[in-house]
Amino acid sequence: MKILLIEPPFERFQEIKRGFFPLGLTSVGTYLRKQGHEVAVYDAEVGSEVKVVTYAEAPHSYEKFLQGLANPDHHIWREVEARLKDFAPQVLGISCPTVKYESALRIARRSKRLFPQVPVIFGGCHPSALPDPLLKRPEVDYAIRGEGELTVAELLVAIEHKTGFDKIDGLSYKTQDGRIIHNPPRQLIPDLNQLPHPARDLLLTAKSYPAEDMGLIMGSRGCPFNCSYCASNIMWQRKVRYRSVEHILAEIKEVQQRYETCQFSFEDDSFTTNAKLIGAFCQEVKAQGLKINWSAITRINLLTDQMIWQMQEAGCNHIRVGIESGSAKILKDTNKGLTLDDMRRGAGILHKHGMYWSAYFMIGLPTETEEDIKATIDFLHEIAPDYATLSIFTPYPGTEEFDQLRKMGKVSEDLDWSRFSHASPFNNFALQIDKQRFAQLANEAAHAVDKHNSHFMRLLKRAKAKGAVYIQKPGELRKDIQDYLTWKKQL
Repeated sequence: MKILLIEPPFERFQEIKRGFFPLGLTSVGTYLRKQGHEVAVYDAEVGSEVKVVTYAEAPHSYEKFLQGLANPDHHIWREVEARLKDFAPQVLGISCPTVKYESALRIARRSKRLFPQVPVIFGGCHPSALPDPLLKRPEVDYAIRGEGELTVAELLVAIEHKTGFDKIDGLSYKTQDGRIIHNPPRQLIPDLNQLPHPARDLLLTAKSYPAEDMGLIMGSRGCPFNCSYCASNIMWQRKVRYRSVEHILAEIKEVQQRYETCQFSFEDDSFTTNAKLIGAFCQEVKAQGLKINWSAITRINLLTDQMIWQMQEAGCNHIRVGIESGSAKILKDTNKGLTLDDMRRGAGILHKHGMYWSAYFMIGLPTETEEDIKATIDFLHEIAPDYATLSIFTPYPGTEEFDQLRKMGKVSEDLDWSRFSHASPFNNFALQIDKQRFAQLANEAAHAVDKHNSHFMRLLKRAKAKGAVYIQKPGELRKDIQDYLTWKKQL
């Protein structure tokens, strides 16, 4: 069967550069191709109009997204329709994170207008958390809950034979008389090594990605922690499953050879939960003489001197950690499981070893006060990461925060999800701060973060961290300089 998988546009409408390719869709597509299907992945976020933006500028770009959604003649929608016509799929699959819900529905409607008989499948966090409202839409036929590879593969067999839908775990669907059926949840894939490496050549615009963007990798799935704002458990539960070192290194070498990628990025929820596996990975990278650099997301209290040393020796040049708040109260309210002192110790280790590191911060949580927001900015300056990111709290479906706010009547399952993003200027879930004042505080925080990130020594450290990459790939240096100049103009 001919299968087209689509990543809907969001950042592209705002002319914001996203970076990387849609790893989840590509993993599903690769598995389907292995089953004998003709598969393509269309990333509608790829376009020449995108650029990097500051945190202060990002909210002003959001209106472009809303305008693009509302304009059926927007050039991005015309491109989407052209891709649909050119490929003429027998089955359409659409990735649907919450903020892309409305964008995904518009793609589904266009597909139904062009190809009324072509089944439309939605997958991702939002369909996993809220399949019922989605399946009430006439343009959506199936919702995949949780991990998608096996469920979609079995669904395609059922679609081809027009039977067996009730036997597919992890599937929600509509019967001919309009009833919505939720099959039992699917058990997680026990051995991730049985999945093929995500095949980047499935991407219709593969040549549009810089080499570094092809270096997105996941060495594990799942997170054992219980942060109240995170929806990871909807997809992976609270269990961590690991790929073998050999399986990961085989993918790295494959991507390095095909795309000349020398900078990789591990997007695991927490890359260092298994210290023994990290040690083995680092040892093999050195033993095999791989000339690569890589970054990883982890939990700051898991870092040790020995681990950082091993990772640096194996080419790690960037660590990303979630700090979220500088308020002890907010850390407790969100089940972060970390104290401010834990974070200070981890930051001290990173600084001691000269590791380039970035920290994620978030403001606007329900119990947050102005004093808590101020404490977060003060903590940013205290621990002094080399780069900071800032998000506006958004209670995504599937999180504990969403459930709590729904009980309070602050959110529901029937919202305008196009305004529901951690970059949205419309968000204010801080119950003790009025909307206008929160907008002021968010703007002040964004400017503080941008100012922090623009410090010359931090920019220099960032450049030094990628020095080996620039030597191997001078084009990456030119790209980063161009991005920096674009970003600098907005300060």
